[in-house]
Amino acid sequence: MQTGTFPKTERDATKQSWRSMWAGLGTLGLVLAIYSVNAWISSGEEDRLGSISATYYTQSRDAFVGCLCVIGFSFLYYTGFPNEPLRRKSGRLIDKLSDKWVGTVAGIGAITTAVVPHEVAQKDVSPCGSTFECTRPDWTFVPDVIFGIPAFWFHYIGATLLFGCMAIFCIFLFTRGNGTEKNWEFSERQNKHGIPQIEWSHQNLIYTGIGLMICLCMVAIGIILASGNDRSIFWPELAAVLLFTVAWLMKWGDKGTSHPS
Repeated sequence: MQTGTFPKTERDATKQSWRSMWAGLGTLGLVLAIYSVNAWISSGEEDRLGSISATYYTQSRDAFVGCLCVIGFSFLYYTGFPNEPLRRKSGRLIDKLSDKWVGTVAGIGAITTAVVPHEVAQKDVSPCGSTFECTRPDWTFVPDVIFGIPAFWFHYIGATLLFGCMAIFCIFLFTRGNGTEKNWEFSERQNKHGIPQIEWSHQNLIYTGIGLMICLCMVAIGIILASGNDRSIFWPELAAVLLFTVAWLMKWGDKGTSHPS
C-alpha cells in the first residue's frame, strides 16, 4: 500500500525538485527586498540610502551580497524552457533567445553587481542613523581600476544587464509557455511575415505589463542619474526587483508551464 505523496516516477521527482528551486529563487528576491528596505529604514531620515547598492555600506551588506550571489549562480545554471517550436518557426532575432542564454547574462550581471562595489556618494558613507554606521566593505578583492576603467562602472553595467534581463524574461520568455507543441502559448496564427502571434491570455498580459513597468523603472533610474541632482534611485530599483519577483512566482504557480516537460 502506497502512502504519502511520493513522486511516481523519476521525471515527476525532477519536476518537483525543479519547482522547489524555482520557488526558492523567487523567495530570495523577496528576502533581498526586505533587507534593502530594512537598511533604508535604519539609515535615518537625514541619511537615506541613494540606491539598493548602498546597502553595501550598512550591516545588511552580507545578506545583500549573499542573496545576489545565490541568485546570480542560480541564473547561471538555469536552463529554462527550450521553446523549440517558436525558435524554429520565427525568423525574428528576439524569438531566437533561449531561457538559458538570458539566464546566463542575468547571472553574470547579478554576480558582478554583488562583488564590485558601486561608487560611494558622500551620503552613503555618512552615519546611518543611531543603530549602525555605514562602513566601506573590507571584504572586497576588486581593485579600484580594472583594465583602466573605474571598477564601479562594472557594477553599473552588471545592474543594467540584470534589470534588462528581468524585462526580457517577462515580456519575451514568460509569455511563451513551456516550449512544447502541446502546451505552446503561441497560437498557430501567423502574421504576413510568417511569425507566430502571441496568445494574449490573462497571464501573458500580466507578464508583459510587469516587463514594461520594469522598463519604466529603468528609464526612471536613468533620468535620475542623468539629472545629477543626487536624488535617490532606491525606490525604482526596489520596484523593479519586486515586480520581477512577482512575475517569477506567478510563473512558478502556473503548474502547466512552470517546469520543463
